[in-house]
Amino acid sequence: MLIGIHAVAPKSNGGVFRYTESLLEVLGDMSTPDDQFLVLFDGKMEYPPDLVERNGWATASYAPTALGLLRSLGVNTVGDEVARRVWYAAARIWPKSAVAQPIRVPSPDSRLESFHRTQGTEAMFYPAYSDAAFRVRVPAIATVHDLNHRFYDEFPEIRAYGEYERRERFFSNVARSAETVLVESQTGKEDLLSCYPDSGIEEERVVVLPMLPSRAATRPTSPDELEAVQRRYGLPEDFLFYPAQFWPHKNHLRLIESLALLRDGHGLGPILVLVGSNRGSLRKRTFADMMRRVVQLGLEQQVLYLGHVSDQDLAALYDLSSALVMPTFFGPTNIPILEAFLRGRPVVTSDIRGLRDQSEGGAVLVDPRSPPAMAAGIRTVLTDTGRRNELVAKGREVAGSYGPKEYGKILSAALSAVKDRIRSHETRIRPLAACGKR
Repeated sequence: MLIGIHAVAPKSNGGVFRYTESLLEVLGDMSTPDDQFLVLFDGKMEYPPDLVERNGWATASYAPTALGLLRSLGVNTVGDEVARRVWYAAARIWPKSAVAQPIRVPSPDSRLESFHRTQGTEAMFYPAYSDAAFRVRVPAIATVHDLNHRFYDEFPEIRAYGEYERRERFFSNVARSAETVLVESQTGKEDLLSCYPDSGIEEERVVVLPMLPSRAATRPTSPDELEAVQRRYGLPEDFLFYPAQFWPHKNHLRLIESLALLRDGHGLGPILVLVGSNRGSLRKRTFADMMRRVVQLGLEQQVLYLGHVSDQDLAALYDLSSALVMPTFFGPTNIPILEAFLRGRPVVTSDIRGLRDQSEGGAVLVDPRSPPAMAAGIRTVLTDTGRRNELVAKGREVAGSYGPKEYGKILSAALSAVKDRIRSHETRIRPLAACGKR
C-alpha cells in the first residue's frame, strides 16, 4: 500500500517539525515490504535526508502554493503570517466560500486530488494541520496536537486574523472525516471527544500517541563538545534554560518578573538562557516587550538570548543547564519537558491540565499566572539538593518508560487498523480510484 506523509512543517514551526521528524524516523524503522512511503513537501524539504531517503522511500513536491514558494525562499515565518492574513481576508470577502465554512466539509480540492490520483496514494499521514486532510478523498490519519484555542482564547496567536475560526474549521472537519486522529495524551483525547461531540467520531478512532524527544536532544555529548558550546555562547557555569519561540502563551514576561523576585527577595541571581524564534510581527512584539521589562527590572546581566541554535548544540545546552523552566500556558504536552527528563535536568513547568499527567511527578508544577509561584519553584530546584535529586531520578524514570519501541507499537496498530478498513471498504470516505504509479 502506498502511504503518503504530509511533511510540510518547516523547521521554524518548532514542535510540529519535531513531531514530524519523529514520525518519519519510527515509520522508517517499522516499515514492511508491503508498504511504500511517499514523503510529500511543499516548496522546500527541510527534513534530514537520512529520514527521507531510507528504505527506498520516494519524495514528491506538491505543485507549489504561494506559501510553499515563500518557504522555498526561506521566508518561513513571514510566509505563515502572510498566509494567515490572506486566509482571513478571503473568508471576510467571500463568506460563503469553502475557505470560510466553519463546520460543513468544504468541496474537494481538485488540484490535490489529481496529484494523489496520479501518485496512487492510498492513505495519508497529516502530522501538520492541512485542509487536505478533509478536502482530499484519501483516507487520512491526522494529528490534533492541541485544542488550546478552546481553553485560552485570550492569546492573540489563536485569535488574530481568524485563527480561532480556522482552527475550528480544521478540527471539526477532521473529527468528521479522518479515519484515525492521533492525539498526544489522554487529556488530548478527552478534549477532542468533548469539544466535538456532534462530529460522529468514535472513541476507538482517537489514538493516544505520546510524543518523543527530538532527535537533536537524544544525541550524546562529549566533554570537549560541552566546553566548546559553553565557550562559543559565553555561557556561565549554571543557568536556567527555556527553549521556546516568543509567542505570548510561552509566558516569558512573567518568567522575567520571577527572576526579579528571586533577586530582591532571596538574593538569588540565576542566569536565564533563551533560544527560539522572534520572527514575525507578533513574536517580534513579544520579544521587544520582554526585553523592555528586562531593562526596567535591571536584569540585563541575567537574561541571555542566543537566537536560533543548531540541532548539534541543543543537547549540549540541556547538559550544561541547571534546569528547564517552561511556564507555558499551552499543553497538553510539550517536547522540551521530555528532553529535559532524558538529559537528567530538573523541570519547573506549569500546573495545568495535561502537563500534570505528562510530568508524572517529575517536575515542580507552578501557577503560570503567578511570578511569585514561579520564583518559588525555581528556588526549589536551585537550593534544595534533595528535592532536585528526586526530580532528576523521577524524570529519568518517566523518560525511560516510553521510547521509539513503544511509539512504534502504537503507530503500527493504528496504521494496521486503517489499512484493514481500506481493504474492507469501511472507510469514512469513498477513496480515489487507484490509477497511479507504484
